[in-house]
Amino acid sequence: MTPVDERLLKAMAGLRYDNRFTIVMEWFSDSLADQDQKMRRLSGEPLIRAQGESLCLERVLEIAGSADALLKR
Repeated sequence: MTPVDERLLKAMAGLRYDNRFTIVMEWFSDSLADQDQKMRRLSGEPLIRAQGESLCLERVLEIAGSADALLKR
């Protein structure tokens, strides 16, 4: 992923109260939970790939949930 910039944080902060964005973020959250379940049954390279996917999902959720705080830094 590329570094998060102010433009992205402002967009995320502005979308946070949009119901459609909330639905998308719920989908990301559900996808992360599903990915975590799948990782329990993997090993080797498939596990490494799944871990990377989980980290990406976690980062998107983290940024969306803390965009306001990150902007204030």
